[in-house]
Amino acid sequence: MVAGTSAAEYLRRQPVRPIPFERPEAAYWAVAEGQVPAMFYDAPTLAYRAARDGKLRAVGERFARQQYGIALPPDSPRQEAVNRTLLQLQEAGALVQLQRKWFRAPE
Repeated sequence: MVAGTSAAEYLRRQPVRPIPFERPEAAYWAVAEGQVPAMFYDAPTLAYRAARDGKLRAVGERFARQQYGIALPPDSPRQEAVNRTLLQLQEAGALVQLQRKWFRAPE
């Protein structure tokens, strides 16, 4: 698990003894090298890594759905453009295509 994440908080309440890592890359490396059997982290990040790295595979069910956001400064002149672009991508089905391209697990 990566210290300070929602996954770490969840695991603290479970009857397991997780091994904390400061960065996701360190946890990926530990799994890939067989130092730990698995890691527990955000599904999109794991799926992306699994799709790009033949040493890892994302498995299991999502245990909780979380939202991601885009941070902009208060009163940003870009807010309307970002919102409009996201809506256009969603309506055109492009977000689904991006999901399939970047976050699919290898077959």
